[in-house]
Amino acid sequence: MNMTIAEACQVPKVLQDVDQATRAKLITNGLIRSYKKGEIIFRDQQEVDRFYFVISGYVNLYKVNMKQSQKVIFIYGAGEMLNEVLIDRPKASINCEALSEVVTLSYSRKQLLEMMEQDFGLTLAIMKSSAKKTRRLYRQLANTSNMVHVDSQVASKLWKLARDYGEVTEEGVRIDFELSISFLADMIGSKRETVSRIVNRFCKEGLLRTRRNIFIIVDMNGIKDYSKE
Repeated sequence: MNMTIAEACQVPKVLQDVDQATRAKLITNGLIRSYKKGEIIFRDQQEVDRFYFVISGYVNLYKVNMKQSQKVIFIYGAGEMLNEVLIDRPKASINCEALSEVVTLSYSRKQLLEMMEQDFGLTLAIMKSSAKKTRRLYRQLANTSNMVHVDSQVASKLWKLARDYGEVTEEGVRIDFELSISFLADMIGSKRETVSRIVNRFCKEGLLRTRRNIFIIVDMNGIKDYSKE
């Protein structure tokens, strides 16, 4: 992707309404970098001295448990800030992996904190971004509890992925990155075999189509209804 830093600064949501002085500093100090699919942007507990924003592509933010199983926390696309936690200390609290070809815009921790001191609009935008993610975590905790059936969890996750990262096609809404059964199981914290059975049932019921890690939601309303059961 051939993009100037000035153009890249227009993509992140939290950088939309900064003042002119901050905008000039963002353009002067920004660093654009590309990552290949599967490349790690930063690792959990790694010393990280840069705030990252997604300019294009998709990333997976995940934790690894004691059994070395991956638990997907968030999937983010263009416009999202990846590591607000650096405000507290310069250490990552999660793993970040490129799900596709990814372009990021980043700033040193020192530079962005200084800009936040001088521009309350920027500070407020980052606080709102962090609050939004906290609310999403609350919902995820509720949706992954034992009180929610696994088929409802799978339906809810597919519906949200299609809503947030879907492309309307003649067949239905195609999720715009490769999604394996194993990865979907990691996202909801269930067994691969269980999720595979549910996906096959959704396909038989005409709600979903899959081929080579591509998921197409044929019936968005039907999947949404399943998520509420």
